[in-house]
Amino acid sequence: MTMIKKTRASVKWITVAIIVFVTTEFGYVFYNEKRLALESEKNKKHFLALLQAQLRQVPPMLTKMEQKVPLPSKEIFSLLGHQSGVCVDGCLAFSPDGQYLASGSLDNTIKLWNVKTGCLLRTLTGHKDLVLSIAFSANGLLLASGSADSTIKLWKISSGQLLKTLKEEGTWVGSIAFSPSGQRLAAEGAHHTIKLWELSTGVPVQTLMGHENIVNSVAFSPDGHLLASGSADSTIKLWEVNTGKLLHTLTGHQKEVLSVAFSPDGRTLASGGAASIIKLWKISSAQLQKTLTGHQDWVLSVTFSPNGRILASASHDHSIKFWDPQRGKILQTLKGHENDVNTITFSPDGRLFASGSRDKTIKLWRSEK
Repeated sequence: MTMIKKTRASVKWITVAIIVFVTTEFGYVFYNEKRLALESEKNKKHFLALLQAQLRQVPPMLTKMEQKVPLPSKEIFSLLGHQSGVCVDGCLAFSPDGQYLASGSLDNTIKLWNVKTGCLLRTLTGHKDLVLSIAFSANGLLLASGSADSTIKLWKISSGQLLKTLKEEGTWVGSIAFSPSGQRLAAEGAHHTIKLWELSTGVPVQTLMGHENIVNSVAFSPDGHLLASGSADSTIKLWEVNTGKLLHTLTGHQKEVLSVAFSPDGRTLASGGAASIIKLWKISSAQLQKTLTGHQDWVLSVTFSPNGRILASASHDHSIKFWDPQRGKILQTLKGHENDVNTITFSPDGRLFASGSRDKTIKLWRSEK
């Protein structure tokens, strides 16, 4: 009898322990799920607040009326820190206020630099594969990044916090661009498409179909009404953003188009490609204006100065060239990188210029004057 009582008592205490354990575990799971749901809702509201915040004050840019255009020629910083090359066109971006420079790399990271000092501020980690494109929102509070891991990530600049991840199944995200309003994001999609994402909902509202090969570059016109896309199918397409309608297909490149950029007044589109040439297109007529020759290898990136008086190009030949887009003449050639110059960009005021290379460096340049 004594043994039976002891056995019953042991079973009773074991049962009580199991009930307590199960109750505690389920209570913890319930609490944890509730906490995560509250945090998710808080992050969503915070993200929407940042998305809708007003544009930060930006420094005055060089006006188009200025007669003398200062050409970047003096290297002021060589930024080191990436463990692999700075990736393709679109992997360098100045913040709208000109205080920060962001870089995306083959090492799967994004780095944020202080432009004034050249110091590394923070490294953003989270992508599981190459970072292929980055872009600041119009108000400068958010940074978007596209990656070979098939995701787009949205980061809070002031803290480096990851706020949102958008997933694109079946393809890497090789090119992204914020709309001028900052409310939409254009990004390379699966099956040679471009998707327009509504950032407030995280849902694509348009899928633009027409290219027959991968999309290497996308760019919004300054007024946000048009989107240009350059593809490995050797064409450039102009789309109406509100309707998703294909307006024009620009042909003339004999090999893939690697980079497209609108002039600040929206009247001209520049395109660079694998045939070592740059083409300038008149938007109103969708006609070719000029073909610029001078690089000895692929043109990997093109961009206009903020006043529109300079066109810059970067190449597989390790050089950067500055052009007068009106005359189609080379103004200056910069050398300093030891490998492909993959991506270039002007600061918002036009006084600084940045270049990123497969040699793992980012160089900041300014005029001698």
